[in-house]
Amino acid sequence: MGLRVRQRLRPGAAPAADNESKWPYAKPLLTDPSVRPGCSEITGASAAYRDLLRIRTTEKVFSQTTVEGVRQVLSFPLSGTGETPGVITMGLGRLVVVFNATPSRQSQTVPALAGTPYALHPVQAHGADATVRTSGYERATGTFTVPGRTVAVFTASGAVGR
Repeated sequence: MGLRVRQRLRPGAAPAADNESKWPYAKPLLTDPSVRPGCSEITGASAAYRDLLRIRTTEKVFSQTTVEGVRQVLSFPLSGTGETPGVITMGLGRLVVVFNATPSRQSQTVPALAGTPYALHPVQAHGADATVRTSGYERATGTFTVPGRTVAVFTASGAVGR
């Protein structure tokens, strides 16, 4: 099978049942050859996804088996008006995950984490995605900075795999 899949991610519009009203917005993107992903984009996205899967399988905090277990480790410290539109900051045990769906670099300050040493998760810091490697954390203020359209996982120093 390999990479000869030929970009089947965009063969047509989403199902009509709940998307037909949005088809006029999608048509220019679906027909524009300049936005069709090539092999390097597909390979890069696949490798970055594998990095996230590696984090998911090596961090025990992702293996909660009960609702109570999830409640004990999951938090959204900037939910509501404290969160930047298009950005979600999630605490998961000793991890902080920042989902930045905006097109531009965003900074999220979590005052309660100021002074706590965090770093980009080693899998991402040494992984396939050069963009995510530009993510950062400022210890003095508890500020996480993440490029646009990026998911970055930060871990408290010495907390990998716990």
